[in-house]
Amino acid sequence: MSGFVKIHRSILTHWVYQREDYFKAWMWLIMNARYKEEADKKLIKGKLITIERGQLIASIRFLQQAWRWRSKQKVETFLKLLEQDKMIFRKNVQNIGQITICNYGTYQDNKDSERTHVGHTKDSGRTVVGQNRKKEERKEKERSNKEERNGADIYENWRREILADHLFIDSVGMSQKILPEKIPDLVIEFISMKKGLGEDRHKSYQDFKKNFFHWLRIKNESKKPNESKNLKNVGERFNYAKYQ
Repeated sequence: MSGFVKIHRSILTHWVYQREDYFKAWMWLIMNARYKEEADKKLIKGKLITIERGQLIASIRFLQQAWRWRSKQKVETFLKLLEQDKMIFRKNVQNIGQITICNYGTYQDNKDSERTHVGHTKDSGRTVVGQNRKKEERKEKERSNKEERNGADIYENWRREILADHLFIDSVGMSQKILPEKIPDLVIEFISMKKGLGEDRHKSYQDFKKNFFHWLRIKNESKKPNESKNLKNVGERFNYAKYQ
């Protein structure tokens, strides 16, 4: 890797500079983002992914190894801080994690460095692909509305989202004492049960997660001694109306 990136002096007073590990991780993201104007296409896990300028493909586990951090939780916390400050934008593309450095082009292309602040903060809100954050959020909302209209596809989309939600999976595994690798099968079982009962009352992805967690808790309780081991009626015992 050759070349350089622009870093404004104001970063010395920025919160990301206050911790050495955060600063190094932020520099790593900037330096590993695609810098060429033309988009690139990479075959990742059998899927063709387009990477625009200022974007990179990286999983939580990969970043943990690259930054040599002790836990995936620390990586997730740092990325969420960057998102809150509108320094990055994250989304899953075909179930593969994509990170966009906000304002990458604005900062790296600007000849008047005094006009930029830290590079990639929330000054203009534009993303590197020439679309601002509001436009991205509007697209996400339109996508969600479309999924609501197409009930046949919504469960599949939520299944992908929940499997990419490492924080949720870890939390469920710890609270219910379940190995994380078993959760994908349980998600499929929950969806099959929902379809079998003809239930379709989930208002959002968050609502879907909440119902799945409650169903899983009931399922685990039914395995305790002196309780029926027949799980066919678990769905019928689950009062969805309480959780709407």
